[in-house]
Amino acid sequence: MSDFRARLETVSQGPEYYISQQSLRAKDDLIEDLQGQIVKLNQELKIIKLDKVLQRDEIYALKAEARSYQEELGKSKIKAQDLETKSLQETPANDIGKEVRIRYLERHRQTMGKSIGKVGYDHIKSGDRAAHRGRPLVDTWLYQTRQMSDQNVYKDLYRITPGEMWQWRDIPEVVEISGFHASLQGEYKLSNRFRALFDQFLNATATY
Repeated sequence: MSDFRARLETVSQGPEYYISQQSLRAKDDLIEDLQGQIVKLNQELKIIKLDKVLQRDEIYALKAEARSYQEELGKSKIKAQDLETKSLQETPANDIGKEVRIRYLERHRQTMGKSIGKVGYDHIKSGDRAAHRGRPLVDTWLYQTRQMSDQNVYKDLYRITPGEMWQWRDIPEVVEISGFHASLQGEYKLSNRFRALFDQFLNATATY
């Protein structure tokens, strides 16, 4: 009975009432839709913020990893330089000292009237070369370890500085021909023609 009365009251209120109710429902739907969009935008903002935090953390991690790699490379470079210097210090000088001393002993054995054979003569020749011929890398070691300081002496023999020879140490032709130049210079047998050709060779090497 009450429902019937409500219907009668609604009919008695006229068409304006229906329009008002529809407007209210439309507004409610609009508000609900806007609220849903706001919730969705808030969720998307949270995701964006989280992505930024993750990206920032990843960037920090990458920077830390890069610094670690740089430190390791620096340490490896120092170790390589130390090993290179140690090798330069130990091997050539020891070899030359050994060759010179073996020559001395073989010659004394020869003066004693003993047969030294082909091996003995080869030792004497090696000792002569070690003592009287150019040895670019060994002489470079003497300057690098500050056992020699006058670089003009080195340059007069080899036509380049110890530092330049060290830069070109991996070029066998430079090392060999520089040693030959020093041998001729040390024995006062260096011709002007050979010196000019040698200078051309060095200039060509420098521009290589």
